[in-house]
Amino acid sequence: MTPGWRPDWGGILQFIDERGNIAEGYSPCFNALNVFRVPALHSVSQVALYGGFRYSVTGWFHAR
Repeated sequence: MTPGWRPDWGGILQFIDERGNIAEGYSPCFNALNVFRVPALHSVSQVALYGGFRYSVTGWFHAR
């Protein structure tokens, strides 16, 4: 939701493997949606104070 986001500003969606290492990371980009199954061990890196604003929307899909 933020055009012009730079990876050095942080806010990276990171997926953690069973050994505690970052296995994958996704930088915020404009007009993108990251969808993943839960439970999945993940985190978001700190957003730098000097960068732009990082907006995010979270939600859950439930099915029987």
